[in-house]
Amino acid sequence: MLTAALLASAAFLLVAVESFRRQPDREFLEKTGGSGGFNLIAEADVPLFQSFGSGLGRADLESQLKKAYKLPGDEQNAIDDTPAYTAAKAELDSGLEDVFPLRLRGGDDASCMNLFQAARPRVLGVPDSLVARGGFKFYATEAKTDEEKANPWLLLTKPAPNNAVPVFCENNTAQWMLKKAVGDEFAMPGDDGANVTFRIVGTLVDSPFQSEVITGEAEFARAFPQQNGYRVFLIRTPLGKETSLARVLEIGFRANGFTATPTRDRVASFQAVIGAYLSTFQLLGGFGLLLGVLGLAVVVLRGVWERLGELALLRAVGYRPRALQFLVIVEHALLLLIGLGSGVLTALASVAPHVASGAAIPWMRLAGMLGLVLAVGFVVASVATAGILRVPVIPALRRE
Repeated sequence: MLTAALLASAAFLLVAVESFRRQPDREFLEKTGGSGGFNLIAEADVPLFQSFGSGLGRADLESQLKKAYKLPGDEQNAIDDTPAYTAAKAELDSGLEDVFPLRLRGGDDASCMNLFQAARPRVLGVPDSLVARGGFKFYATEAKTDEEKANPWLLLTKPAPNNAVPVFCENNTAQWMLKKAVGDEFAMPGDDGANVTFRIVGTLVDSPFQSEVITGEAEFARAFPQQNGYRVFLIRTPLGKETSLARVLEIGFRANGFTATPTRDRVASFQAVIGAYLSTFQLLGGFGLLLGVLGLAVVVLRGVWERLGELALLRAVGYRPRALQFLVIVEHALLLLIGLGSGVLTALASVAPHVASGAAIPWMRLAGMLGLVLAVGFVVASVATAGILRVPVIPALRRE
């Protein structure tokens, strides 16, 4: 029972922790996926005052690229197009499909990258065009009407109780950093130093916004009237053009400290940190399984030694050593199966609410891990019985 309980505890820890390990899924780049259909997210240290998707903002970007790609000694400030500029402009024409500028009020990083609790998380203000577009993957919301359920972003335009500012945030950020859930409120200072109340009306899953809370542009202006310009940009490009377009944008806006990152890479970096914590707990479970398997080997060895005379008698009446070894292994395999089965079933029961809320358990990875444990357990039992069953029959019978 001790061996089975140790195996069950270790299996429980492995399975329960593994269910929280996530990676951007295949639907990540779709409109209803974690990225909302945007494969680039950019941030500027110095704000831009218009979107560079079209119009004057696009003209300013092209002008900056001309200056960046001008030939050495060019006295005309690169008015003539150079081959490098022509290639960069072609990259913009073919790769820049959609741009949404977002306002940013700086503050504490509220993601898992920050080891301290964020007292003043960064705040993003999204434009009405993004609210109308919708998208992204939600964990939970306060949506009540069919229209709100179809597009939860409309909650950001709905007045909240207590004159609070309605916000979205990543589910992990709300749960672990802010210690809040959907419907809860928190406060932090506005631009004038007075506390502003924020109400969480929805949480996102696998989004690139794990460092911020998100509100509508109008509510953002009400809470932070001194924050001008746009510092964060959601960009949609054809698949495969993220890296090349990001380089063109970083060169064009290098004076603004512009950096563009693929959304998949950004979310993967967050998940890598979470995975490091999960791996630490799984290492403890691995040690438990190792002790359980070694305990199984000790139980097998002791059982065989205590029954040496019985096994010798069976050999004397005609049982082959291989058949006896198989019988002993089958007896002790029951301990292994009971231990692992109890641990897995209780772990699945414990994470059932997590799975019901939309999380996915990596079944193949778990099956591989548990299959490896079973294989190692059978190998250990086989090794433990291989030599003992070849003990000479006559001395064993005399001791019996």
